[in-house]
Amino acid sequence: MSTFSILYLLDEVIWNSHTAGGIVSYSLEHAQHIFKRIIGHALETFPEEYKSRLGILQRSAREISFSNGSYLRVDTTLRGGAYQLVLVSEFGKTCARNPLKAEEVITGTLQTVPSTGVVIIESTGEGNSGFYADLVSQAAQRGNENLSKLEYKLFFFPWYIEKNYVQEQKVEYEVELTDYFDKIEKESNVTITQPQRNWYAVQGNVLGDKLKQEFPSTVAEAFISSSDAYYFQKGIEAAHNDNRCLSINPYDALEPVYLAMDIGVNDLTVMVFFQAIHGEIRIIDYYSDNSKGVDFYSRFLQQEKRYLYHTIFLPHDAKRRDGIVVENTYEREFKKLFSGTDTRFIVLKQTDKNITISNAKMKLSRCVFNMNRVKPLIEQICKYRKKWSEQYGKYLDEPYHDLSCFVGETKVLTPNGKVRIDEIKQGDYVLTPSGMHKVLNAFKKKTNILVKIETDISSIKCTPIHKIFSSKGLVFADSLCEYDQVITLGDTKIWKEISSLGKEIGLGFKEYFLSMSQKQRLNLMDITTKRINTENDIQRSGRVQKVVELNLDTEVEVYDLEIEYDHCYFANDILVSNSNYADAFIYSMQGVSHLEAAGSIKGALSKHKDIVERRRLKF
Repeated sequence: MSTFSILYLLDEVIWNSHTAGGIVSYSLEHAQHIFKRIIGHALETFPEEYKSRLGILQRSAREISFSNGSYLRVDTTLRGGAYQLVLVSEFGKTCARNPLKAEEVITGTLQTVPSTGVVIIESTGEGNSGFYADLVSQAAQRGNENLSKLEYKLFFFPWYIEKNYVQEQKVEYEVELTDYFDKIEKESNVTITQPQRNWYAVQGNVLGDKLKQEFPSTVAEAFISSSDAYYFQKGIEAAHNDNRCLSINPYDALEPVYLAMDIGVNDLTVMVFFQAIHGEIRIIDYYSDNSKGVDFYSRFLQQEKRYLYHTIFLPHDAKRRDGIVVENTYEREFKKLFSGTDTRFIVLKQTDKNITISNAKMKLSRCVFNMNRVKPLIEQICKYRKKWSEQYGKYLDEPYHDLSCFVGETKVLTPNGKVRIDEIKQGDYVLTPSGMHKVLNAFKKKTNILVKIETDISSIKCTPIHKIFSSKGLVFADSLCEYDQVITLGDTKIWKEISSLGKEIGLGFKEYFLSMSQKQRLNLMDITTKRINTENDIQRSGRVQKVVELNLDTEVEVYDLEIEYDHCYFANDILVSNSNYADAFIYSMQGVSHLEAAGSIKGALSKHKDIVERRRLKF
C-alpha cells in the first residue's frame, strides 16, 4: 500500500500542472529511502518514449520539481507549505515514537490540504493509543457510507486476501493456531486454506509477537498487537491468547481480597481489587473516580464493594493535599475508619519506577482478568507507553505523559462569574453539568504548540490533545472538524439530561458520557435538540467553524484543572474534560510482591501452572 500511494502521488504531479504533493515519513532515513529507492527507481525506469515529457527542472535530496509547475517533497515534516496531495507514511510509528511530531502532522500539515485535495494515511498498527489508532477506530465505527469531504474512508487489507501468502509444504503448529484460524473464518466469513495456514505459521515463527501487527486479520487485531512503545501490551495479548481474560467471574468468596489504590492528585483515583490464590493473581474488579476523600472511599468499600478485605495497599508517593502529607493522612484516616475490621493497611515503599514496571510485567503472566468488570482497566493499561528519544533513535525506559491544557486567558464559569483559568486555585468551585464542584488541583505547564477552535458562540486555545465533549464523543481538540458539534454552556438540556441519567446509576457526567454508545449519544443530542426547538427555548449552538494550528516561536504557559465528581468544566462556554489507571495496577503487583516476601503465598507457582493448564484444556 505504501509503494502504491507513493507512485500515485508521483503520477499526479507528473501529469497535472501546478500540483503540490508531499510525503511525510516517520524518520529521515525512511524519507531518504522513499525518495531514492522508490521515486528514484520509478523515474529511472520510466518508459523511454515518455522520459522527454517528464520535464524535471530540479532534483534535490528531498524534493523534485517539474516544468509543469508541480513538485513532490518527501520529509519528516511539511511545515510551512500548502499541498493538494499528502501521504502520511507509517503514521502509526510516528504516533508511537514522537507524539509531538504526530500532533504537528494532524494540526499542521493536514489542515493545509483543501477540501478538494487528497490525504492518504497508511501504516501498520503500533499499539492502541495515539492519533492513528483514533483515526482508524473512528473510521471503522463510522463506516464508509455517506462520508463528508473531511471524513476519512477506511481501507483495511487483511493478510489472507494476498494470493502470494501461501506455502504448499506442510508445517506443524499448535492447536491454538488452528482455533485462531477457525475463529477468523467464522467472524470474517472467509475460508483460510491450508497453504495459507502454513504460510502464516511460518511467519509466526519468524515474527513472534509482531505477527499480528504486521499481518492482522481484523482491524481491531492490528491495534492490540505488541509494540516496543507500550509497557504491558505484550502481556495483555498473552493473557487473551491463554484464555486468562474471562467472561466468567473468577472471584472466590471464601478467599480474601486485596486492594491497591492510586490516590489521584494529577489524575483519577483508581482502585484495583485482586485475589492471590495458589499463585494465580485474579484481577476481579476495579473502580475509578475523582478524589472524594477518605470518608467517601471508606464508606464505598465497606457498603458498596463488600469484599473480605485482607490488605489495602496505599501509594508510596508523598503528594500533598491541603498541606498534609499523603502517607500520614491516608494511612491514619483509613485505619481509623476501618477500625472495626481486620483489614490491614500498608503504604508501599518508594521504589524506582522502572523496577516497579518490570515487576508488574513479569507478574502479568500469572494474572487472570474478570472482563465483565475490568475491561476499561485493561484498555487503559495497554495505553501505558514509553517516551521516544529522537536523539538516540529508541524508546526510553521512561513513561510518556500527555500535555493537555488551556491558555491563561481562557474563562471558566465559577460562583463569582467567569474567571480566567490562570487565576483559579485549588479549593475554588467551578460549574460542571451537575452543579458547582470543587477544584481538586490546578496545573501549569509550557508549550509552543496550540490549536484554536472557533465555534458559532466562542473560541478556545488549547493543546491539541485536550479532550472536548462532542457529538463524536470525547475527542482530541485537533481531531474536530468544521461542522462538528461540541457541547456548550447553552446546551443546558443536553448536559443536564446526560448528567441526570448518570446520577441515577451513581456515575458522574464524564463516566456516563463515556459509557454511552455513539448511537445513544447522537440520538440523545438529536432528540434533545428537537425538544429545545419545539419549546421555543434556546437554539442548538456549538457548531465548529474553524480549527487552526498555532505554532509559536516561544513557549507559553498553559493551565488545566482537576474537578471533583464530573471531571469536566466549561472553558469559554465549551464543555471540556480534564486518568492514570496503570499506576494502580503497578501498585497491585507490588502488593503481590509484598505478600510473597512475607510468605503469604507459599508453594504457589506450581499450583498456578496446574490451574493454567486445566483452564487451557477446558477451553
